[in-house]
Amino acid sequence: MAEGVFFLRGFGYFSGLTPYALLHAAMKKALYLFTLLLFLGSTVHVFAQDAEGEESKRPRIVRQGDGFYDAKEYAQAIKVYKKAYSKVKSRTEKAEIAFRLGECYRYTFQYRAAEAQYSRALKMKLETPEAYLGVAEMLKYQSEYEDALEAYEDFARAFPNDDRGPLGIASCRDAVAWQKSLTRYQVGNLTSLNSSSHEFGMTFSGRPETYEEVLLTSMREGGIGRKKDGWTGERFSDIYSAERLNADGSSRSKRRRGRAPKADPSAAKVQTFSEPVLLPEAVNTEDHEGSPVFDQRRRTMYFTRCMDVRRQQLGCAIYSTRKAGLTWQEPQLIVIATDSSKSVGHPAISPDDQTLFFAGDLDGS
Repeated sequence: MAEGVFFLRGFGYFSGLTPYALLHAAMKKALYLFTLLLFLGSTVHVFAQDAEGEESKRPRIVRQGDGFYDAKEYAQAIKVYKKAYSKVKSRTEKAEIAFRLGECYRYTFQYRAAEAQYSRALKMKLETPEAYLGVAEMLKYQSEYEDALEAYEDFARAFPNDDRGPLGIASCRDAVAWQKSLTRYQVGNLTSLNSSSHEFGMTFSGRPETYEEVLLTSMREGGIGRKKDGWTGERFSDIYSAERLNADGSSRSKRRRGRAPKADPSAAKVQTFSEPVLLPEAVNTEDHEGSPVFDQRRRTMYFTRCMDVRRQQLGCAIYSTRKAGLTWQEPQLIVIATDSSKSVGHPAISPDDQTLFFAGDLDGS
């Protein structure tokens, strides 16, 4: 190591002192600083021990639920927290468990159950902004705008300096007004594509500038893999395809194997697709696949894959594959994140096919 002259900022300016006096003063300062750090370190250690002691006093079943919650395995956390709620005696702990249950139900899209748990937490005097806001937002997610408006007003009164109150009030009032307005568009449930599981990430496929075929993401039963997602409690997602049907429910393509679903007269104008069928295993695997999009020629497909490997913390990644006739080529990884634990996904392509947009948790975002 090269020798040199070093100084510590904040030690003062020793003008006119001899080298010995300078060294002596510096050593005294260093000794003082070391003693101070030693004291602070011991204090932090005591506090940490106290925190660990408090944590160890929590019932084991509650700590087990917290473990699933922290790991984002919300479906499993719900099962444990429901058992824990009946076992704990403390009203404070019951309120905290109710709030955690509300969060778990929210993350698994069970909004009515989430609303009930947030309300229970409030009744037990867990009067936090998140509990008030949870009730309001769950009501809004269920399109119960009048009740949601009242809940947002309660939130605004309890926390007048929080901007989320006025924003929620305004959004509910707008929603009520829009519901009363006439529209030229009919919005309905595509019952031919939806199941009791989660469907999302739909895009048009097939020939360019046509709207006869769609791809969608689904967690329904009958997929490639047998694993269940710890977050939602449902099957790992796969990519499916479906074809628009004729008015009489017949297939427009002789190559199509998916049978036409039973007609529902009350939803005749929106139920116009064949039963979804899985894309081949070149695209779908036992892991999560979803959110497909195409380039302008609809030859190259980009999609998200989230791999589940035991004892490895892997993020999601974007893959591409090309279709030649009826065959999909082996998907290729698009290297965006050099750290495999980071996630990127939900791709979108610019109209000139030159720019890829995506969501991610990359450093600096």
